Amino acid sequence: MPSIAIGVQLALIYAWLATVGAEYAMGLGRGVGTLLSEGREHFRMDIVLVGVLTLALVGFAINAAFGRIFARALRWRGPAR
Repeated sequence: MPSIAIGVQLALIYAWLATVGAEYAMGLGRGVGTLLSEGREHFRMDIVLVGVLTLALVGFAINAAFGRIFARALRWRGPAR
């Protein structure tokens, strides 16, 4: 069970990176990848920084949320070492 949970956690992280990367490469939609791309093209460092901070906060939130789920599901293992 712990190995599966870690695999799912890594898959969530890679899925988030792939989603933003694909959007950045294609330039479609109104997401974070497009925001980064447009900020870079127009030399707007403030927009790029907002995009990077958004990426970091969402990634952190995904990781923290799954960490809590992981800790609750594997409570039988005891405290983390």
